[in-house]
Amino acid sequence: MATSLRDAFSQGSRKKNAFHLPGFVDWYQGLKSSCTMPMVERELGAQTGA
Repeated sequence: MATSLRDAFSQGSRKKNAFHLPGFVDWYQGLKSSCTMPMVERELGAQTGA
């Protein structure tokens, strides 16, 4: 789970493992559209999806 979140926050960044908001937004939209959000909420807590 932690590696997936690291990848989500750094996706599309020019620097390795640097925060890149557009990459995270793309990842999050994909998460919501694939109905995977309930699994993430179970792992991280219900506040995650708010």
